[in-house]
Amino acid sequence: MYRALFVVDQENGRGHQIRSQCLWDELATREDWQFSESGVYQQDPSDFDLVIVDDYRVTRKQLEAFSSPWPGLLVVVDDYQPARVPSWALLVNGTFLPPGCHSGRYSHNACLGPNYAIIRREFREIGWHGGSGQVDLRNVYGLSATELARLMAAADSVTVAGGMRCQEAACVGVPEINVVVESDNQVGNRKAWPIDGLGVYRVADEIMRRLSKL
Repeated sequence: MYRALFVVDQENGRGHQIRSQCLWDELATREDWQFSESGVYQQDPSDFDLVIVDDYRVTRKQLEAFSSPWPGLLVVVDDYQPARVPSWALLVNGTFLPPGCHSGRYSHNACLGPNYAIIRREFREIGWHGGSGQVDLRNVYGLSATELARLMAAADSVTVAGGMRCQEAACVGVPEINVVVESDNQVGNRKAWPIDGLGVYRVADEIMRRLSKL
């Protein structure tokens, strides 16, 4: 049985929680896991085979503390400040590659670009058919992922913010107007690209491949 700890930012936006839940669900289909979750960086990593960090507040110094003598795998999901991620950790960045990632520093320890965007199942499994006009999805609260996916699929086009919803719209295939950037890490998402929605599988595959070699 593998033991995994998810360190997740539960205060600043829902994207961190959504990505972590997607990975949690996918990894659970691969092996027998014992999962733990922490909203803050406070547990001893030596108790775990895998630590997944999706929290911008965790510092480089805290990440570097994993290097020795801990023998497990550290995965950092980061589309904001990838320079803080140690080169020996696995970096996951599902947006267009940020400055610094082209230098080769992450070439052997990274899942980079839209092919690794972590998308919820509801958006992966629905196809765009349009017909209901333009829909503004920048301030939609309280809807389930299934309801949001159906709205996107039925719309002729959508207006979305620059975060995860932008990626989900690209996965559905609906034309999108992306004019609102709420934080710096969303700038890369403003570029339009096709997303096949299989990023979560690719990331999980890479995690399992690396764990098998520990």
